[in-house]
Amino acid sequence: MKNHNTTSWLKHYDEGVSSQIVYPKITLPEILTTIAGTHPLRDCIIHKNQKITFLDLERLTSQVAVSLQEQGIQKGDRVGIIMENTPGFVTSFFSILKAGGVVVAINPNYKIPEIEYIVDDSGIKVLITGSTQESFWHALRQIKPVELVLKINDIPIQNDVDSSSRKLFHLVNKEIPSPFVTEVAELPIITPDDPAVFQYSGGTTGTPKAAVGLHRNLVANVYQFSEWLKCIDKSHPIFLSVIPFYHVYGMVLAMCLPIQMGATMLTLENMRSMDEIMETISYHKPNVFPCVPSLFRAMIKSPLIRNLQKGDLNICISGSAPLEQDILEGFETKTGAKILEGYGLSEAPTATHCNPLAGRKKIGSIGLPLPNVVSRIVDLEKGETELPIGVEGELIIRGPQVMREYFNREHETRATLRNGWLYTGDIARMDNEGYTFITGRKKDLIKVSGFQVWPLEIESVIRRYPGVADVVVAGIYDENTGERPKAWIIPGEGFVFDILKLQRYCKNSLADYKVPKEIEVVSEFPRSNIGKVLRRELIRLDHEKKHPG
Repeated sequence: MKNHNTTSWLKHYDEGVSSQIVYPKITLPEILTTIAGTHPLRDCIIHKNQKITFLDLERLTSQVAVSLQEQGIQKGDRVGIIMENTPGFVTSFFSILKAGGVVVAINPNYKIPEIEYIVDDSGIKVLITGSTQESFWHALRQIKPVELVLKINDIPIQNDVDSSSRKLFHLVNKEIPSPFVTEVAELPIITPDDPAVFQYSGGTTGTPKAAVGLHRNLVANVYQFSEWLKCIDKSHPIFLSVIPFYHVYGMVLAMCLPIQMGATMLTLENMRSMDEIMETISYHKPNVFPCVPSLFRAMIKSPLIRNLQKGDLNICISGSAPLEQDILEGFETKTGAKILEGYGLSEAPTATHCNPLAGRKKIGSIGLPLPNVVSRIVDLEKGETELPIGVEGELIIRGPQVMREYFNREHETRATLRNGWLYTGDIARMDNEGYTFITGRKKDLIKVSGFQVWPLEIESVIRRYPGVADVVVAGIYDENTGERPKAWIIPGEGFVFDILKLQRYCKNSLADYKVPKEIEVVSEFPRSNIGKVLRRELIRLDHEKKHPG
């Protein structure tokens, strides 16, 4: 591949935002330690009626790290966190890292077989959960090679409770002593090149595997996005942290970033609770809200959005899925907030691109590469030829936040990390100003008699048809053409579709082989925990419906 120096996007950075950052050679816990020294009494977390200062969190995590060491956790051990967005998650996260462990964040909605897969694949020794269900604890304790299951209780804060009477962790059959000790044992030395997280991702093949994020990778990404938000006119920002911390998007931009910025994070456990979200926005008036398109859509539809005043919410970051123009414009009109669409992935935890805060944003674009990030569009076959402006190909990225490897997946690591570049598996084009537009996924490509068909192209056409509230297109098996596109449509309220008319409409904009021969009306789509539509699940359900048993 040619080593081009095309960096047209740099001219469109906000004023004062540096294109090159010199990153401190520190670990994630050292970010917390630094801020606790600068703003010790500032609220780090507000959760319901509980407030935890930066100094509280710094002291508590050091003490909990010692307790974890006493339970046998050694440097490099993987420790699972199965928890919603609570102070317990934040405490467990930084305590594990201080003890030298590696965090493996697990969706608390997973069933036991899903948890077993991650435990077995990553070699987790200890699981920490916030669940109150004894049956769940018992099931976790049966998983091998798990040696210890800890249930975290309410976080004890030294300045408002008698710490000696509180137990932070407990097992089903025994209590773990309070972490508050008079002498702090020596914690292990951790370096920026030590693993910090195993973040599970489907990657480009769909097989769940752990992207190994080093401390320096996450530190770099936090500093990159902090630089990107430099224009925020606030000495003490407030983040609304609803995006799950167990997802890399929430972990980095809704948890680690506010800590680095000395911001207060408002943690909410339920991303679907409109009452709680709207009430929190009205009362606390957060400056920054990392969010996902499905939540923006739900908020627009909620009658409670009328209760928000202009200025209650300032900046929203959108990621994880394409942001539709009607959602962006509708949300900004109703709230007065500004949405910045960005892009990231578990293999570069988490952000690599974003639209500028003060400068020009382009609807449908993921924006510009972040500081120290270089991106290219290359040919789909070999990934070796850089393509001209405007031509679609695979998006590849080089930057300090790119993971070290996939854990125990040498072949897939070699396929994804090549010559210093991360091959994202996303199909994209770049315009002459350096703005990038995602147009599909390589794994979502539909091949109809050898012709390439991209679901997003068909979806954009169908979405313009009157009465379509949402649409998803995926490839299903066809004995004659190999695959054919199928569309699943959610109709607007009161709309009834004439499928033949819709297909004729599609033929005005699409080649015949791209027009869905099959269109199904549904009430909802299967989605991931942060709102991504699960195309594979739609394909699976379609197959089961046509081939029962």
